[in-house]
Amino acid sequence: MRALWKNMNAIFQEIVDENKKIKQLREKIAAKPSDQTYADKIALGEMVKASLEAKKEREGREILDGLKKSSVDFRTNKIYGDNMILNAAFLVDRSREKEFDNQVDELSTKYDGRIKFKYVGPVPPFNFVNIVVKWK
Repeated sequence: MRALWKNMNAIFQEIVDENKKIKQLREKIAAKPSDQTYADKIALGEMVKASLEAKKEREGREILDGLKKSSVDFRTNKIYGDNMILNAAFLVDRSREKEFDNQVDELSTKYDGRIKFKYVGPVPPFNFVNIVVKWK
């Protein structure tokens, strides 16, 4: 299961709208000549990155909390890129597959236009197996 923001420009605008310091620094940069804003641009980039990571964590956790109720277990995997907010595998009992599908549909409806969900299943549970190989 992967969840990705559809429109990063909208997400960055949300970050500006939610963070007064970012908004003020952006306005300060816009009011100065570009040769006088190098340090401010670096600071702005760091602030936006931190806010993006916090937003990603918050929204990813919200989605994960909504889906793990119907699963036996789950594993989170590495997140790639700015727009991916969740990359996870869910171990779902066959008797609860429809319930899990319904939860994904509900989340898809809730975040319509904002978050795209990609998932396939059923697939072998390779994310839930650890194989130890001992070389002699």
